[in-house]
Amino acid sequence: MKTISGLVGGLIGGLIASLPWILLGVLLNFVWAFLAAPIAYGVGFGYTLLGGEKDGKYPYVIAITSVVVVVFVTLVIEPLASVYKIYQISPSIELLKLLYSDSGVRTDLLLNLVIAVAFTGLGISSAVRGANAEVKANKMFNDYQKQEVVDEENVITAETTEE
Repeated sequence: MKTISGLVGGLIGGLIASLPWILLGVLLNFVWAFLAAPIAYGVGFGYTLLGGEKDGKYPYVIAITSVVVVVFVTLVIEPLASVYKIYQISPSIELLKLLYSDSGVRTDLLLNLVIAVAFTGLGISSAVRGANAEVKANKMFNDYQKQEVVDEENVITAETTEE
């Protein structure tokens, strides 16, 4: 259950972290793909905030969820927000289908997606490196708590350190 709530938190965190990218892209008509890089950090923050555990899955959750968020933002949110800004047409599935029926729009969106995923990869690699370090530190701490540490005079166990 912690993994599911963590995944939900990761998606929410990633979407929140993508807001600067979306707003600047739509409001200023610039595709600033480098703003996709912090999404992985938002995913990691949201994942742990809603109870996701920092175990061996943690780096993979960050990587996969970040890509899912970028694909969703690039292929769904940005085109609908742009059309709304220009034409004040309410977002809908039908509008999205209409946009994708145009080969030029599809090509532009796919190019934007490739660029965004590349920049997200930079954020993912940095966030995953940090996540791997956290997972190793947690494992070392847990291993330390399980083993007995021998002092010259006393034997210190996990039970005696809790007092």
